[in-house]
Amino acid sequence: MKKTACYSLGYTQRISGLQGEVVLLLDVDDPNRYAGLDAVFLEIDDNLVPFFIKKVRISGNQAYLRIENIETADQAKQLVGCTCWLPLTALPALEGNRFYFHEIPGFEVIDEREGRIGIAEEVIDRMMQPVLRVTDEALEYFIPLADGVVTKLNRETKTLHVNCPDGLLSIYRDLGKPDPDLDTEGFVMPE
Repeated sequence: MKKTACYSLGYTQRISGLQGEVVLLLDVDDPNRYAGLDAVFLEIDDNLVPFFIKKVRISGNQAYLRIENIETADQAKQLVGCTCWLPLTALPALEGNRFYFHEIPGFEVIDEREGRIGIAEEVIDRMMQPVLRVTDEALEYFIPLADGVVTKLNRETKTLHVNCPDGLLSIYRDLGKPDPDLDTEGFVMPE
């Protein structure tokens, strides 16, 4: 299994007790959705290694995992600090304007007022809010994905309609234009 076909569920934070239970810190919206986990991939030495789950107990944003063939605290300690992955196919399908960040690259981005902006390259997950990076020829735009910005998503046509904040796109377009008042004739870049 390759990481590109997976999403990160969180990481193994610590062990619990003496019977080899591993505590997985979940980085998800709804931790209870993972109460029925039967297998996970743990990243060990840059490889995704499958582990089968005997029992899961969810408490807040933590999952207490009993993993097959892990019976002691010493065995469990070797798994602490590993990123936990699941296949993208395990994600539930989203409807309407809701989307997973990995879905959007390659979508055509269209502003409600100004029309086509460019192609979505990635969603950058920032602490305060995610940002959509869009490119069009030589220009690059960063669109904050605040509530109400995405107005329509069409997975079939791979189009994402947005309502950008007033003036945002013109800022990027103005940055891409040469300054007509700047005399660059005869200018030599210093070495």
